[in-house]
Amino acid sequence: MIECRIVYGQWIGCSGIPDFTLLIMEEKVPKLKTKSAAKKRFNFTASGLVTAQPAFKRHNLRKRSQKMKRQSRGTMVLSACDTKNITNYMPYR
Repeated sequence: MIECRIVYGQWIGCSGIPDFTLLIMEEKVPKLKTKSAAKKRFNFTASGLVTAQPAFKRHNLRKRSQKMKRQSRGTMVLSACDTKNITNYMPYR
């Protein structure tokens, strides 16, 4: 994508309008989109790790063991391979 913009010169004529203009051609890289689902589910720590909520804590909790429910509290840090995928989904974290 090429974008044109006009930069006005420094010399000002009698009418107060610049006497010369420069036409600058700039090539811009298109912006990357962040996955909406990823920004709702994952957060980054200050050191760059990805945190997320544990899975299987929404419904059918009667059949789950007490140990599983207890260990699924809070957030967890994702593994390195999962962090790589999430980083691709969120380019501007």
